[in-house]
Amino acid sequence: MKKTDEIVDKKASNASSWQKRPSEIKGYKVCYYLTDKKKDYIRVDVNPKGKKVRLYIEVFKQGGCPYFSAIADGKIITEKNLLTKRSFGFSNVFSERASLVSTIPDEDVIELFAGNYGIESSGFLKTKEDEKKKLLKETKKMYFTREVSDEGSLSGMYGDEKGSFLKAILWRSIDIFFGAALSVSFFFIFGYSFTALGACAAFYGIILGAIDLFIRERSPNVFKLLLFLAAGFVSYVYGYYII
Repeated sequence: MKKTDEIVDKKASNASSWQKRPSEIKGYKVCYYLTDKKKDYIRVDVNPKGKKVRLYIEVFKQGGCPYFSAIADGKIITEKNLLTKRSFGFSNVFSERASLVSTIPDEDVIELFAGNYGIESSGFLKTKEDEKKKLLKETKKMYFTREVSDEGSLSGMYGDEKGSFLKAILWRSIDIFFGAALSVSFFFIFGYSFTALGACAAFYGIILGAIDLFIRERSPNVFKLLLFLAAGFVSYVYGYYII
């Protein structure tokens, strides 16, 4: 038998060991429970609508010492040793049994743990990875990449405006050229002042971002914003502290 087959068989065996019955604990609907090979008693009470799950463990080697943890909306709200009443310093009790708890034959129950203590199913892990990839893709689309529209035109770092890549570069160049010209004008108007140049460049970058966001109704261009802010900061510091 292959190693992967052994793992599958082991998971199937653990899953078949879980028993299910209605929960008698107030606020919970159903519970899963089993006694593992180490004679530890493990119980999971579930409230699907309230998105709550309660993990209870009696450790045989500790004389049946009881621990429980309550998780709601993916966050741990309570941890407690019911014998000593201590409520911290024993999360490893739950983590050490994560692989066993993960074999509960109900994906919805596993998802309620939200990855706490390492209790995750392959389906849940895949969902989290998909969410991360989706967020990364949206971020790149918003700030860094260009994509072809349905009409075949290019839109990208300059928001949703349609047109060719050269057109987008032209509009961006106009913004940069105008900002540079305005900053240099302040430099000469205020008597060769680098502080005036720096202040003008920094404010122009901020104003340009606001124009993109509120008037042009597109995401601010990160490159232009950082360009003017950085140039303004360096120029201001040079004029104020060095000269």
